Amino acid sequence: MKKTHNSYTKTLKYSKNLLKFGYFGFKTNNFKQISKEQELLILTSLSKKIKIISTKKKIKIWNNIYMNQNLTKLSLESRMGKGKGAIYTQATFIKPGTILFEIEKLKYEEALEIYYYINKKLPIKLILIKKNNN
Repeated sequence: MKKTHNSYTKTLKYSKNLLKFGYFGFKTNNFKQISKEQELLILTSLSKKIKIISTKKKIKIWNNIYMNQNLTKLSLESRMGKGKGAIYTQATFIKPGTILFEIEKLKYEEALEIYYYINKKLPIKLILIKKNNN
């Protein structure tokens, strides 16, 4: 893994704003950085909630979060000029309009229940979107 500088722009994201796989999706509403631990917590809680809601159907989930930054940390007592520090976790910078998760084979009420559950767990405000079949 390579140590990189903080390089992200505060512009809107237009490439990941449409549903490609699922029927329902969770879209972000603001800028935020998500670490690898937060992503794992969200995925495990999402899979547990889906198992509770629907026991008979096989529901498919697509994760659209990709870790693309390495976060480094230097000890607090170190003096200036000792380098950047060791990598301690990975993270990604989420922009408004990015779809984080896509879900298929769910009713609207079940998707709404999952949306409220995940919105409490995440530090980002989400929007529930539905695929338009025209």
